[in-house]
Amino acid sequence: MQSRALQACLGYIIAATGNALADVATFVAARLAGGARGCDVDLDSGGRFAVLIAVVLVYPAAHIVLGGLAAGLSAIARPAASYWAALGGTWVVLAAASVASVFYPGC
Repeated sequence: MQSRALQACLGYIIAATGNALADVATFVAARLAGGARGCDVDLDSGGRFAVLIAVVLVYPAAHIVLGGLAAGLSAIARPAASYWAALGGTWVVLAAASVASVFYPGC
């Protein structure tokens, strides 16, 4: 029998990994959509719209896929409630931090 602390740590690790993968997928999609030349790139309105649409479509899709995968694979093992609380709470906090970082001034 695993301790609740160990299961909570596992939930934290899985949530952090899923959020990191979603952030990387969004970054790659934004770069491929027109921001590949760096932060100082001067895109026209169509280029900015393409980057925005890539981010708006990829970020939620990556979270849905990775979150569903984590929840589905975790449900097979039937972990304790502490795992689910850690997984859900960490996922929400890290996703909110990722969205808030968009408004951070700078590159």
